[in-house]
This record gives sequence, structure tokens and C-alpha cells, in this order.
Amino acid sequence: MQPPPVILVVDDEESVRMLLSTLLERDSYKVLLAADGQDALEVSRQHDGEINALVTDYKMPRLDGLQLAKTMKVERPGIRVMIMSGRMSNPEALQQCGFPMLPKPFTITGFLASLRQCLESQGHRPSDGSSHS
Repeated sequence: MQPPPVILVVDDEESVRMLLSTLLERDSYKVLLAADGQDALEVSRQHDGEINALVTDYKMPRLDGLQLAKTMKVERPGIRVMIMSGRMSNPEALQQCGFPMLPKPFTITGFLASLRQCLESQGHRPSDGSSHS
């Protein structure tokens, strides 16, 4: 049995981080949390194991989601990326970078389905016994 996928969740809104953490843990994921892009890089660099996916907000202080995604792809080439955003000032730049985008607000089912699709594109799936709400 393979270990659960590790997801790094990055959002400057604590309520969003806590909600996503709860959803992901209930769905058999291991979750790492960060408040912004700079914190996420520190969390990633201190984490010894694999991080399967980065789920990040687009607009954040210090280091935005797009710059974070680009840096994480250099430091962890196998990581999958999903960017969330309520509004984007430059959607063309995001589309050109090739990262999947999840518009806010989203449903729980839509979020989990998007994450599974992101992970499956790399060939890593959650355990078969996980519950799907």
C-alpha cells in the first residue's frame, strides 16, 4: 500500500487553509500548510519527503501563487500544481504557464475532483478505500 499523497496548501486566508486541510485529511491526504508563497518555500525546503501537489491561491502577499508554482517546479520537478483564484489580473500569463486553474468559489466535490485529476496526470492516486464526499 502506497503512502497517502502529500498536498501543500497555500492561502493567505486562514479559514480557506483550515477548510481545505480538513477536506483533504478526510479524503486520506497528508496536508502541509503555508500562509503565503514565501512560507510555502520554507515548508517545502524543510519537508524531507515527497510533496505530490501544490494547491495555491493566486494572489498573496510576498510571493504570489504563479511565482511560487514556477519556483516549486524548479525545486521539486515532479510536483503537480493547481492554482486557485477568485479573480486574476493576468489570466493569459497563467494559461501560458500550463498550470490548472480552479476558480473560486468552488464546490467541495469540484475541488476534490480537480485535485484527483491533477494527481492522476502524474500517475499518483489516493488509496482505493478513501471516502469521497
